[in-house]
Order: sequence, then structure tokens, then C-alpha cells
Amino acid sequence: MYNLFDIEELQTLQDQFSQAMHVAALITLPDGTPVTRPSGFTRLCHDVIRATEIGNANCMRSDAAFGVVNPDGPIVHRCLSCGLWDAGANISAGEHHVANWLIGQVRNEAQDESEMRAYARTIGADEDAFMSAYHDVPEMSVEQFNRIAQLLYTVAKQLSHSAHQNLLKARHIEERKLIEAALRESDQRFRRVLQDVASVAIQGYRADGTVTFWNDACLDLYGYSASEAVGANLLDLIILPEHRDQVAREVRQMVETGVVLKPGELRLKRKDGTPIDVYSSHTIVHLPGREPELFCLDVDISQRVRDQTRIVELLQEKETLLKEVHHRVKNNMNTMVSLLSLQAGTLHDPDAVAALNDARSRFGTMEVLYDQLYRAEAHGTGRVSEYLSRLVSQVVGLFPAASRVRVQLISEEGHAVDQAGQAPEIPDLVSIDVKRLSTLGLIINELVTNAMKYGIGDRPEGTVTVCAGFPAGSVMVSVEDDGPGMPLPAHPGDHPAGFGLTMVEALTEQLGGTITFEPGADPPGSGTRAVLTFPA
Repeated sequence: MYNLFDIEELQTLQDQFSQAMHVAALITLPDGTPVTRPSGFTRLCHDVIRATEIGNANCMRSDAAFGVVNPDGPIVHRCLSCGLWDAGANISAGEHHVANWLIGQVRNEAQDESEMRAYARTIGADEDAFMSAYHDVPEMSVEQFNRIAQLLYTVAKQLSHSAHQNLLKARHIEERKLIEAALRESDQRFRRVLQDVASVAIQGYRADGTVTFWNDACLDLYGYSASEAVGANLLDLIILPEHRDQVAREVRQMVETGVVLKPGELRLKRKDGTPIDVYSSHTIVHLPGREPELFCLDVDISQRVRDQTRIVELLQEKETLLKEVHHRVKNNMNTMVSLLSLQAGTLHDPDAVAALNDARSRFGTMEVLYDQLYRAEAHGTGRVSEYLSRLVSQVVGLFPAASRVRVQLISEEGHAVDQAGQAPEIPDLVSIDVKRLSTLGLIINELVTNAMKYGIGDRPEGTVTVCAGFPAGSVMVSVEDDGPGMPLPAHPGDHPAGFGLTMVEALTEQLGGTITFEPGADPPGSGTRAVLTFPA
């Protein structure tokens, strides 16, 4: 009741009603406890009856009886204490009975004075004083009193409506207070958590860039204390001047669309103006009745950026060093080839000259490989096709009959280019590591050398065909000549004898591959064809 009405305003309304209608008035709680001060109370009721213990108890009981909820109209009957006429109307707030408005203390022509005297004796009041006060009680017809009671009911209904509205407002206010208190508590807990995150610098700011939150990690990262940062503009604090316009646009876009920027690496600045690299994430917090608040979470990645830069520098240094090493190895191989050529020129024994030429060819194979690695961008791998094209040309060029030989290289697709004494390019399909590429080079060197020695020999002309194929997951290279052919093994799976071919077999095992020897195909049955296959 006390939360629904201004009691003093009710008192004023009650006083005015009492004066206008010439009736006593009082508003009580449902149990009869007075809420307002009495208005227009008669001397009989106030000074005589209620002054006695029995009379006061009877009055309280009567007041409570008038408080029974009656939605159909006022309750009108004689007072349960002295028998004067009273009326009452209840005041409710929704389904809650909150008060009673009582009026009355009037008499009419039907009152019996002998009953009054008897009641005075019952409650222990002075009979003469009782009757003297009784004669001062206003007299009013039953019809008039009923009209006043009906007006009271109408006023009480209006008060009940107001009480219901006030109750709803009070509940709404209370609920809102609870919600606001919960939000404040949640916000404080949220900010405490953010404040204690030591490894992440967290800033809160409004759409215009004004900083609202600045945790301790921001001091370590950017050099500004919370007292310096809060209230300042984030763009002025940590955004590089050349990026401020763009960042301002991005902030407005986040607020307007509700879509935050994707996390990513940024270069910001410290208080002393030095740049700092961070990995930055964003979020937007919406609270009822407040403008959106943006939060930026930054992790220092400066060390990682420095490490990455150093790694790139070291890789570049390694690339330079490897190129220098490959270049020196290539030059050393070239020197060995030249020395072997000079040595072979001083000998007269054909077998010794042939042995030196074989050694020279193998050094040449390494020279071609390291020259290719020196020129390549990736120094750990080499292209099979490029290596074969240059290697075959080099090996064939070591023989006096090179100008009379037609070299034919065929790719997996079947394309072929003929060029006397010089190998054409094979389409670039597969790259393998240097170790296996070196092994492949030694094998092809031996096979092409054998083709030139025994397939071409002293003939006026001939053809050496190298075919590179790349079936799924493997490399297949064949070397074929159109000469008289070499003696083939008597049993399938056996390989021809000789140091060179023994070395070829051992190198093939290192590649995890297989090699077969068979008669040539063009023309059928002529020459020799060696087929090498190994995993790519």
C-alpha cells in the first residue's frame, strides 16, 4: 500500500471527501490498521467509544468487517460497535486487496436512544457524556447515505485502477533495477576478467574512437597508462598516421553493420612512436540503453615477425651459399674433365684412353648436374627433363662420331625433336631431389656411353633415342640405339656383364627401381633398348 500511493495525497482526498459529504472517513489496511488519519470523526466515536478498551476493540472489528472484497458495490450496514451507519469500499491492485476506505458515523430517525444508553454501560463509558456526544452525530436519511456510499465505491474503483498501474510500474521499476544491477555486476566481472589478462592488450572504445577501457597489458605493450588512455582517442594513441583515415572508416563500418573485422596482423605504434606488430581481433558489445562499445584484443607478435625476417635472411644467405658451392663444385668437375682430357691425350694405350674417357664422362655428368643446380631457384631438387636434355648432349659430344649421330628425345606425350649431335628439350613434368637426380645421371651416362660405343661405333651414321616417361607416381627413362645390338642374357632377369653395367645395376637398386635390357623396336630386333623405372 505504502509503495503504491502517496499517503499524504490520499489524506487530502479523504479530508475533502469527508468535508463535502459530511461523513467521517478513514482508510485502513485489510486487517483494520489505519493508514490515514481520521477525517470528520464524531466526538462520540473518537473521544468516547474508542477511548474505552471494549469500544475500541469493537470499532476495529467493525472496520475490518467493512473490508470484505465486494466487486458489485459498497458495503453498507450499521456499525458493529455502537450501531451508527457506516459504509466501506475496498481498494485493490489487480488481484491483491490492499486497503479499505470507510465512511459513516451518521444516524437516522430509526436509531433507538435506549440502545445507545445500554451500549454506553456495556463498554464502561459515562452514560451522560455518551448521550451528549450522540446528539452531536450528524443525522442523514438512508437514501442520501446510500448515494454517498455509491460515490465512495466509484472513487475506490478509480483508486484501485491507479493502484494496479502503480503496481505494474513498481514491478517494472524493480525488475529494471534488478536487470541493471545484474548488468552492472556482469559488466564489472567482465571488465575484471579483461583487466587481469596479462598476455593480451585489450582496449574498449566508442564509435568515435574514445577509449573507455584500457587493461594493464596495454601499458606494457603501448606504454600508456589507463589514466592517460581512457578518454583519449584510440586513433591518436596507437594508430600510425598514414592508417588513421582507413581505421576510422572501418570502425564506422563495424558499428553500422555489426560485422567485425577479420582477425589479422597489424602494425601499430607505441607511446614513443616506435612501431609494433600485433595480431588483432575485434568484437562489439551491445548493452540496453547504451551505444555500442567496441573491444580490440591485441597480441604482441613482434618477436615472431623479427624471427620470420631473420629466417628469410638466413634462407637467402643459404641460397647464396649453396649457389656458390654448386658453382665451385661445377668448376671443379670441369677442371677434372679438362685434366682427364689432357691426360688421355698423352697416352697411346687404347684401353687406358677409353678408361680415362669413361671417367671424364662421369665427371661431366656431375658437372651438368651442379651447373643446373647453380642456375635453379630451388637448390634441393632438379627437373628430370632439363637434366636429361643437357646430359645427353654432353655425353654424345664427348665422342668423335657425335656429328654423325642423330639424337632423339621423346616425351611421355610422344613429341620428338631430332637434332644431329645435340639433344632437344623434353617437356618439364617432374622434379626429384638432388641425390636421386645424381644417381639417375650416372645411370643415363653409362647407358648413352654404351650406345655411342657399341651401338654407333664406327658406322657413318646412327640414331640414339632417349625417351622420358612419367606414369603416375614414377619416372621411366629408356635409352635405345639402332646398332647391331649387344649380347642379351640367356635367362630372363639376368643382366649383361661388365663394370659399367654392374654399376648401373647397383645405382638402380639405390633408386628403388628396375632396369631391363631388350632388343630395339625400330626396326624390330635391331639395336639395344634399356628401360629404367623408379618411383618419382
